[in-house]
Amino acid sequence: MDLIMIGTNSILVLAFLVLLGGFIGFKKAKSKASLIAGTVSALALVACFCYTLNHPQQGAKTAFLLAGVLEGIFIARLIKTKKFMPSGMMLVLCVLEQLVLLVTMFK
Repeated sequence: MDLIMIGTNSILVLAFLVLLGGFIGFKKAKSKASLIAGTVSALALVACFCYTLNHPQQGAKTAFLLAGVLEGIFIARLIKTKKFMPSGMMLVLCVLEQLVLLVTMFK
C-alpha cells in the first residue's frame, strides 16, 4: 500500500471516529447537537475522501483544512469543559490526521 493510499484511507478512519463521537455524545448526554455535528463533519470528510479518488492532492488539502476547523472546535470545547474526554481525544486525532495528510501531500 503506497503512502497516498494510507493518507486517503486515514480520512475515512477520522470520518468514522467523528461520526462515532457524535453518536456517543447523543447516547450519553442526549446531545442532538453532537449527533448533528458529528454526522455533518463525517459526511464532509467522506466527501473529501471521494474527492481524493480523482484529485489526491486537492482532496488531501481539503481534508487537512477540515481537520483544522475541527481542531478549533475541539480546542474551544476543551477550554470550556477543562476535560480531556472527549474533546481532547478528538483534538489529538485531528492533529494526527493532519500529520498523516502533510506526509501524504509532500511525498
